[in-house]
Amino acid sequence: MKILKSSTWTNTLTPTLIIEMTVLQEMKELREIWKNQHFMLTPEQKQRYEALLLIRRARVKEMYENDLVHKSTAK
Repeated sequence: MKILKSSTWTNTLTPTLIIEMTVLQEMKELREIWKNQHFMLTPEQKQRYEALLLIRRARVKEMYENDLVHKSTAK
């Protein structure tokens, strides 16, 4: 397996991919906060998570519409 140098990998990132990575990282951070706060979020945190979730769902829907996801064949 060939490992890309970070500079090579960074050059291939598109703005959309960077935004998507940021959304996923922030969602992960909020889930960790949620866990550390006894499974509670502040109203601001909850609002931010819901906004990120909408962005994520829109991206996944876009990927399905553009056939960018694997769809298994029926058996």
